[in-house]
Amino acid sequence: MLLHLKFLYLLLQARLAAGRDDERGLTTTELVVVTALLVTLAFGALALISTTVLDKAESINLEGAGS
Repeated sequence: MLLHLKFLYLLLQARLAAGRDDERGLTTTELVVVTALLVTLAFGALALISTTVLDKAESINLEGAGS
């Protein structure tokens, strides 16, 4: 049992070391950052548009519209 745990520990250690040397992770990180910025901008635009539309809708005078 101890031999199996040591083997798994060494295997995990080797995989983690290989992952640190991999340059592809930088591209993934940059992609995540750019995506997060675009999502933030989209939410900001949505908030601005919805505020503008709600303000215009509230300014509509419905008193006497049917007469």
